[in-house]
Amino acid sequence: MSELRRRVIKGTGICEGIGEGKAFVIRQFKPSFQAESSLSVEEEIHRFKKALEKFNDELDDMIKKTRSHSAAGEAEILEAQLILSQDTSLFNKTLEHIKQGYSSEYAIDGVCTECIEGFMRSGDRSLIDRTEDIRDIEQRMMVILSEKKQPDMKDIPENSILFCDELGSNLLPLLYSKNLVGVVSQRGSISGHAAIVVRGITIPAVFSANGILRFVKDGQNIIVDGRNGLVYINPSSEDEKNSRNLRIWIDNRRREYEKYRNLPGLTSDGYKFAVLSNIGSDEGLMRAYENGCEGIGLYRTEYLFQKKGGEPSEEEQFEIYKKAAIIMKEKDTVIRTIDVGGDKLMPYLMHPSGMRGTHERNPFLGLRGIRRSLAFKESFLRQIKAILRAASYGNVSISIPMLTTLNELREAKEIIKEAEAELTKEGKEFKKDVPVGIMLETPSAAILADEFAKEVDFFSVGTNDLTQYLMCAERDNPGVEYLYSVFEPAVIRVMYNIIKTAKKNGIRVGICGEASHDVNFLAMLVAWGADGVSVSPAYVTEVRALVAGLKMEGAEDFFAPVLSMGTRGEIKEFLHRFREKAFEIA
Repeated sequence: MSELRRRVIKGTGICEGIGEGKAFVIRQFKPSFQAESSLSVEEEIHRFKKALEKFNDELDDMIKKTRSHSAAGEAEILEAQLILSQDTSLFNKTLEHIKQGYSSEYAIDGVCTECIEGFMRSGDRSLIDRTEDIRDIEQRMMVILSEKKQPDMKDIPENSILFCDELGSNLLPLLYSKNLVGVVSQRGSISGHAAIVVRGITIPAVFSANGILRFVKDGQNIIVDGRNGLVYINPSSEDEKNSRNLRIWIDNRRREYEKYRNLPGLTSDGYKFAVLSNIGSDEGLMRAYENGCEGIGLYRTEYLFQKKGGEPSEEEQFEIYKKAAIIMKEKDTVIRTIDVGGDKLMPYLMHPSGMRGTHERNPFLGLRGIRRSLAFKESFLRQIKAILRAASYGNVSISIPMLTTLNELREAKEIIKEAEAELTKEGKEFKKDVPVGIMLETPSAAILADEFAKEVDFFSVGTNDLTQYLMCAERDNPGVEYLYSVFEPAVIRVMYNIIKTAKKNGIRVGICGEASHDVNFLAMLVAWGADGVSVSPAYVTEVRALVAGLKMEGAEDFFAPVLSMGTRGEIKEFLHRFREKAFEIA
């Protein structure tokens, strides 16, 4: 009878929706192995190399599958793991242990543990973040060596709810199974990479469901309520009834959203508020086009660079950017120049001093964004030339990331002029005077917004990084996640000042980031006069429908009290209590 006991576990809702099905539980594999190998050294080396070859083949296959499902960001993480798995120092250290008579498992465990400890001691945030990749590699190699079958899409029964300790990169490909109707993870943050992937494919999900694996068993009846962050194990008939009613309400609302697929973004009183898309690949481009976006507000070009073979040539980049320009036609296509550093590895680029950029003490405050582009001028010049050539085929703009000083902007603009001169000399077709804007995402740029506004054509406000830097809170760090919110008074006031500065100087201002599909945040952006938002392709119709339910008239006066509030709690209470009275929200 205990197995049929009803339980309700509260976690964090990651993606709205109701999933009803049977539990499909993946428990962490705990390998057992002997230190000494029972095989000869030659046989053990052959065993290790064979396992590594299988690991690389499986990872290649996973990368292809994720790219076929428009998951550029997820493929990026898998590619980073592929690079790590092919690191010669890791390979050679493992072989050294095996040659001393140890088993492959013992050698891998020792080398990976040593690597992780070294990363942790380094104090380098990007290396510390890579420890999860090392653990994933070790875990997968152990499974292969044990000859234990790894879960695959075809192993998932119909109407399954996936349960796991943490939704690591090795499990992300399972999300694309047609048989999966929900996801529950014991760990994970609302702003982490796995959460972004889950929301991108709109599967009901709950993370941070602490201890849930102690209670759930394969085949149990489950309801996942991604809206309220609830997981029902062996739900009652009343639970099922309530969840189905909620699902009907959510489904009806999504059908309403579909009416806005190819309509312009307009408030109920006719204020134009564009809804564009963020993309990072051809697949994302097609999804954005199919969902009726009003343009590309952010083309993340770093995904093109994060591949094993190194930097794409000018011609390769040109063809990719040209495709986006042609598909979008007269619609905006804002191409952000390469933004690497921080949590984005680029192993083939070296620090100007000769030190690898990935070994900076604090890479989030190091050589990232425009700083790296200016340090690698020839690479930056090639990218700019490719963008200028693609601009001949559509309405293309250039956005420069991670600016902190006017000198950086001016140096970048000089390189754009140099690119124009080179293209003229080479006789290649290109567009002159392409609009240039900046990603406004650092406190320095926010303070100097009035100065930047005099020298650029538009602002793109990156709320993810702006919030992170203003609040000194890394968004993937659960320990400080409570600080990471666009509704913190400091973030609200800075956002307001940026938008008003742009309007005063007669330039466009658009907003990018995970917060852009929150109706409360949208309402304030409309009130303050922002020109639009750029969101994941999956959210285009929803955001447009939400905008259609908002009013511009009287909105700024309504939200004025928010600007004098001192805590996030006050702001959230104000928005919750009054929004439905003040706005006709869909």
